[in-house]
Amino acid sequence: MPIRETSVTPPPRDFVAPSPRRFVRLIHFRRDVPQIVELLRLAFYDGQGAGRPSSTAFDLPSLWMLKVDPMTNRLGNGLVWEENGRIVGNITILRYPKSKRFLVVNVAVHPEWRRRGIARRLMGAAIEAARREGQTAVLLQVDKKNESAQQLYQHMNFDIVGQMTSWRGDGVGLRRLPPSLQDEPSDTVRRLRPREWKEAFALDRAHLPIEMDWPEPTPHDLYKTGMWQWLFYMLNGRSFEAWRMVTKTGELVGVSGIWGEWGQPFRVRMRVHPLWQGKVERPLFLKTVARLSELTSRRVYWDHPDDPTMNALLQAAKFRPRRTLTHMKLRLAKAGSGEGAK
Repeated sequence: MPIRETSVTPPPRDFVAPSPRRFVRLIHFRRDVPQIVELLRLAFYDGQGAGRPSSTAFDLPSLWMLKVDPMTNRLGNGLVWEENGRIVGNITILRYPKSKRFLVVNVAVHPEWRRRGIARRLMGAAIEAARREGQTAVLLQVDKKNESAQQLYQHMNFDIVGQMTSWRGDGVGLRRLPPSLQDEPSDTVRRLRPREWKEAFALDRAHLPIEMDWPEPTPHDLYKTGMWQWLFYMLNGRSFEAWRMVTKTGELVGVSGIWGEWGQPFRVRMRVHPLWQGKVERPLFLKTVARLSELTSRRVYWDHPDDPTMNALLQAAKFRPRRTLTHMKLRLAKAGSGEGAK
C-alpha cells in the first residue's frame, strides 16, 4: 500500500514554544511538606542522608512523623520554586511578631537545578514579602564554609553581623584545665547573686549583637533568680546556676550560665565584656567546666561567638566544634523614606 504524503504547515514566525512551568509560590502544607523534607535532605546532608545539616533551623523529621511532629509546621511557612509540578527550591520564613523579626532559613535548591538563579529569585521574593509587611530587616544564618551562599547574600546587600560556633561535649569526658600564672585569683569567680541579674543581662547585651540571638532576642530576665524562679525550675525538672567574674575593684566583667532540663543536654552560655575579652576568659571558663563535670555525665551544648581565645579553651577541654554559622542582616528602608536597602 503506497504511503500517502502529507504536507506539514510550518509554524508562524512569531510562534513561541511552550516553556516549562516554573514559578515561585507559597507553600501548601499538606501537599508540599513531604517534598520539602526530601529536598532539605538532598541539600543539607551527604549522599547517604547521614551528614550533618549546614544551616537548617531544626532537625528534619522522618516522613512518617510529618503529621504528628509540631516542628514541621515551620516548614509550611515560606516559598517554593516549582518546575513542572516538582519542587526544586525552598525557602522557609519564620516570623516573630513580638520581637518584630523576619528570619530566612533553609534556603535549599535541588543539586540538579543549582546555578540557575533559583536561590536568588526565592530570596528576592522573601525580601519583597518582608517589605510589604513593613519589616525593617531580614536576618539569616549561613554555614561559614558555604562561601558561594555568603557571596550571593552580600550581593543582595546583606551585611555580616558575626559568627557563632556550636560546640558539643560530654560531661564525663571534659578535661579540667590547670590555672595559669596569668590568671586572676580564683576568688574573683563567684556565684551570681540574685540582685545582680540586671547587671549580668547588660553585660550579655554588650558582648553580643542582638541580631546574633537566634531565633529571638535573649529575654531580659535570663539571669534572674529567686524563690519563684527556683520553684518553676523544680516543678518542670529544670535547673539553672550562674557564675560571675569580677575585677579586684568589684567590676563585673564576665558571666556564665548553666541550664539543665531533665533528659536533655546541658546548655552553657558565657559572656565577657568587650573591654576585657582575651584577658579574663580562662578563670571563668575553668569554673564553668568544673561545675559541668560535677553536675552531669550527659552531653553539653555550648554556643559561643567564634574567637581564638575561646576556641582554644573549648578544644583543650575536649569540646568538639559542630559547625560555625555566619549571621547576616539586610536593612530595609522604611516605607516612604526613599532610601535604598543597606
